[in-house]
Amino acid sequence: FTYEEPQVTGVDPAFGPKSGGIEVVISGGSLSIGNRDDTAVTLGDSDCAITYINDSRIICKSGVFLQGMSEAVVVMIDNASVSRDRVEFAFREDPIFISVGPQRVIPSGGINLTFTGMNFDVVVEPVFVYTDARLWGLPKFTTQEPDLTNISYTVRFGDAPGPNRTRAELTLESRPDPVFPEDGTALSQTEFSPGSGAPLTISGMFLDSVDRSEIHVTVGGEECNAIITGAQAADTYTCFVPRDPLNGVNDGKVIVMVGQNLRYEIGTVTYEGETEEGASNTGAIAGSVTSVLVVLSGAVILILVLFVVFKRKTTANETLLANRFAHHEMVETKGVRLEEQVNISF
Repeated sequence: FTYEEPQVTGVDPAFGPKSGGIEVVISGGSLSIGNRDDTAVTLGDSDCAITYINDSRIICKSGVFLQGMSEAVVVMIDNASVSRDRVEFAFREDPIFISVGPQRVIPSGGINLTFTGMNFDVVVEPVFVYTDARLWGLPKFTTQEPDLTNISYTVRFGDAPGPNRTRAELTLESRPDPVFPEDGTALSQTEFSPGSGAPLTISGMFLDSVDRSEIHVTVGGEECNAIITGAQAADTYTCFVPRDPLNGVNDGKVIVMVGQNLRYEIGTVTYEGETEEGASNTGAIAGSVTSVLVVLSGAVILILVLFVVFKRKTTANETLLANRFAHHEMVETKGVRLEEQVNISF
């Protein structure tokens, strides 16, 4: 005969809303040794309805807060109490909703909504849920403005009350899905010079159905950075193409994502021609070559000038020597002739 003693070692999460309704996991050992019908969990004075049990854990749904704020987790197995010091569950105030933005959604979903309010840390992951039957079966990619204002929805924080939709700041309307043609006509141009980082304008419909931050464009797998300064037209989206093609591939597919669920492949852009840096380098090289040629030309001209001058000087010297020689001969001849006269200068 082996005696097993149930143990409680932890609880996750360790907190929840006063209204209850969240899933709580209690960990431990030998938790399933008793009769299933005689096993119960309480969070202080609040019952936690068991939905699953095995030897190492119990999953239950928290009940409504009764009293106290931080309560001991107690597991009853065959009328025996199993608990542990410092394994407690804290009840927190229910959330309060003040506003939501943007106040529009699309049939395909997948966009971000930001709620303001208080006590949003009461659960780990709140859940947004449409409760408006008008949205069920609504076709995607609709080209007509749906008349869906003040749609029904809730945000689940367990069983805590959701947003009060009678407040104008908490109403939502449904808008058509943004649409981008996939036949190539959406692109303002398809050829770019490498290194240019030029703007690319993309045409579509119902782009104002979502916040511009929900639209993301990639070219060849790289981000096409959106132009965020100034207002953009309602039917266009402009971004700067990557300065250089990815991995040297000159053709880049243009992909548009709207939120998490809408994806459009709208065409291909091509990087052609010489990069601006290459053109600059080519210009610099051409300038250097020109400078060298100018220097060489100047040197050649200088050499020619020096040669001509030297030639002229040489000729002049030869002429002078010839003249002097002729004069010397003449003097000598005359001298011979004058020697008879004495005192002749030369």
